[in-house]
Amino acid sequence: MPHVVPSGHFIDRAAQRNLSPTEIAFVLQHGRILYRTGIQFYFLGWRDIPKTLRQDPNIARLEGLTVLLGHDGTLVTAYKNRQAIRTIRRKAKRAWRAYPARRPGRVSRPRR
Repeated sequence: MPHVVPSGHFIDRAAQRNLSPTEIAFVLQHGRILYRTGIQFYFLGWRDIPKTLRQDPNIARLEGLTVLLGHDGTLVTAYKNRQAIRTIRRKAKRAWRAYPARRPGRVSRPRR
């Protein structure tokens, strides 16, 4: 599990969603990792939960939980959506602000 530091936004969202630090650690340990838009998405699907733990209601309720981890190790936010993996896979693989000349609809012109 990577060394993480929660942001203020993440602390608010985790409290609103009643997520404990051990549950967040479980998602970071067992969830599948997707790298999109310069951020790591940790998504915990049903198949990612070990078979021996699926019967535990405290673990089963974590299905669909997504935790976003910034490139600097900051926990950005957490949300729950069982179909989030579809949306995450459709995102761009790189953040567009890292490549300003390659944004859609933007033409790069040589300087005078």
